[in-house]
Amino acid sequence: MSYENHMPRSRTLLAPLLCLLGLANGAQAEDSVYRQALDKELANRAVARQVVPQLAERHIGTAQGEFWQAYAELEAMQHARYADEASRQSLRNEHRGGLKAGASLAFARLFNATFIKMLAGATERYLAELEALPAQDDSASQRFWDYVIEQERAQVNALALAAESDFQGATAVLANFSRQRLQSE
Repeated sequence: MSYENHMPRSRTLLAPLLCLLGLANGAQAEDSVYRQALDKELANRAVARQVVPQLAERHIGTAQGEFWQAYAELEAMQHARYADEASRQSLRNEHRGGLKAGASLAFARLFNATFIKMLAGATERYLAELEALPAQDDSASQRFWDYVIEQERAQVNALALAAESDFQGATAVLANFSRQRLQSE
C-alpha cells in the first residue's frame, strides 16, 4: 500500500484525536482559570489581612475603627477556609501584602475618604470578575467559590456604606455576615 492510500484513513483517525485533545486542553484551561482566580483571591486576602488590622488600629475608638475591626475579624475568621482550599488545589499560599499593602496604607493615611471610595469601587468591580468565573465541576470547589462570592458581596455592601461615612451600617453588614457564616458551619 502506498502512502496516499493511508492518508484518508489517517485523517479520519486524526480528526477525532485532535478534537479529544482540544477538549482535554479546554478542561485544563478551565481548571487553570479557577486556580488563577483562586491565587488572585489568596493574594487579595493577604493584602487585606495586612492592611485592615492596621486601619482598625489607626482609627481605634471611632466608628470607622469599629468597621475596620469587623473587617479584620472577618479576614481572620476565613483565613483557615482559604488555606484549606489552597492546599486542596495544591497552591502555595505564601502571599504577602508587600508593596500593594504599603501603598494602600500610605494612601489611606493621606486620603482616607478617597481611599475608602476607591476601595469600594474596586471591590465592586472585582465582585463582577469573581461572579464571571465559570461553574466548577468539582462540588467542593464550587461551594468554596460560592462562599468567596458571598463574602465579597458583603464587603461590597459594607464598603458602599463606609464610602458614605455610614460606618455603623458597614460594621453591621460585616458582623452579620461573620455571625451567619459561623452559625452555618
